[in-house]
Amino acid sequence: MRLAADRYVFNDDARQWVVPFFGGALRDDWTSVYYRAITPSGVRALYSLFDAELLSKVLPFVLFAVTCVFVAGTTFALTRSGTAAAVSVCFLFSTAALMARMTGGASRAFAFPIVAAVAYGLASGRAGVIAVATAAGAAFYPPAGMVAGAALVLALFVRERGVGSVRRGVAIIAIAVAVSAVLSAPLVWSSRGYGRGIGPAEVTAYPEAGPQGRYLPGDRPPFPPVLTAAYRALDWGLKPSGRRLVPAPLQGDAAARAIALALAGLGLLALARTSLGARRLLLLPAASLLMFGLAAVLAPRLYLPTRYVAYALVVLPAIALPAGAFSLVRAERRWPALAACIAALLLLGGMGSASAGFTVNARREAALYEKLSRSADVQMVAGWPAGPVENVPYLSHKRALLTYETHQALHTAATELQRARMFALIDAYFATSPEPLRRLRDSWGVTHLIVDRRHFGGPPPRYFAPFEAAIATAVQGMQGKPPEVSRHAPVFALGPYAVLDLRRVR
Repeated sequence: MRLAADRYVFNDDARQWVVPFFGGALRDDWTSVYYRAITPSGVRALYSLFDAELLSKVLPFVLFAVTCVFVAGTTFALTRSGTAAAVSVCFLFSTAALMARMTGGASRAFAFPIVAAVAYGLASGRAGVIAVATAAGAAFYPPAGMVAGAALVLALFVRERGVGSVRRGVAIIAIAVAVSAVLSAPLVWSSRGYGRGIGPAEVTAYPEAGPQGRYLPGDRPPFPPVLTAAYRALDWGLKPSGRRLVPAPLQGDAAARAIALALAGLGLLALARTSLGARRLLLLPAASLLMFGLAAVLAPRLYLPTRYVAYALVVLPAIALPAGAFSLVRAERRWPALAACIAALLLLGGMGSASAGFTVNARREAALYEKLSRSADVQMVAGWPAGPVENVPYLSHKRALLTYETHQALHTAATELQRARMFALIDAYFATSPEPLRRLRDSWGVTHLIVDRRHFGGPPPRYFAPFEAAIATAVQGMQGKPPEVSRHAPVFALGPYAVLDLRRVR
């Protein structure tokens, strides 16, 4: 909370998903319009109604609390033990996974409470809760909504007590699907103007989305096998962070977590033999794996396949460990099972991370951002992506030509526009004559350029495909000549950074 209160400390995704909802010139900037268009309708409504920056800082803590409530309720429904439910919440505090994903204002912040609500609805036999989670997913994070919808359909076949008749189940599913379609329609409609989605078949034409491009493995084709992705999510959900509760040789070891996950899985399967709630809970990982497979086959129509396991399976260990302990430790009295729960927490848990999700600390360049913010002459800023220009829209509320964070390869037309901007920046940045700088100003509206002097005294900066060849060609074209940017006096300098006013270039 102390970090969230510091405006210079934030998650890198805020530059992508929160800035589009700022006012002034930023609101009409192409980048802002594009990212608002691909933001789910529920998130778009929230950020339009409230102060986007403040809400993005407060919301993770609210959503974390909601997730804890549903996870605790799920564990209690399976074990009828308040202590076991408390242990589940402690495991959520132990891992950094939740806050790492919830900060930044991205729609994925809603994924954990949605899948936790699905888990609770399955374990307690409340189909209405799952239906509401399905609709909420359509409005706030569609992959979580599709997992919820798949779990709702699968639950129709596990009827017995608490779910009702087939007719009632079909009616609930039909209502959930209809409401979800209405809530997701704005997102589908608004994103149509930016070209088709870039999938595995377009990687050759759009190498930004390929192995040498913008994304890490798991977020680009070829996608990992489903079981590999599932295990990574389970392991991440159990991995402790912060100071360990009890120092031990196996503390934090991947093998210890693997053994714990195996025992928890066996315990949950054993509990499913006698508990309808446990049997229904197993539909959550089944729905996640099912949607992973569909998304991989239909890529990119259902977004990234890994997103379908990266949330539901992260919260599952916090439920399965206490529930599995109650199943495996058979005794007339409950204290052995409670002892097993607490022992698992002490051996595998940590004190939690105090900084998870807060990936950017821009305080060192605060003077630069303040200077740009106060200057009415600054209309659009350019700079090498991944440098200080990244934070200009968020901290200075000024437009940026291109940033690494917003340079995504999601739609063909949007990717081509960003590609043209990057090529124009490369030409101007390494130019030895004023013409490319003037083109950057006159054709793209850039009024100020941030130059990192270190890029000209050592190795040139790097970027992803297909820009590496253009960078090498531009650097080679300098042929020992001084860069044009060195000929112009900066209007402001901070450390290695110099801000040039391109309006003075003649």
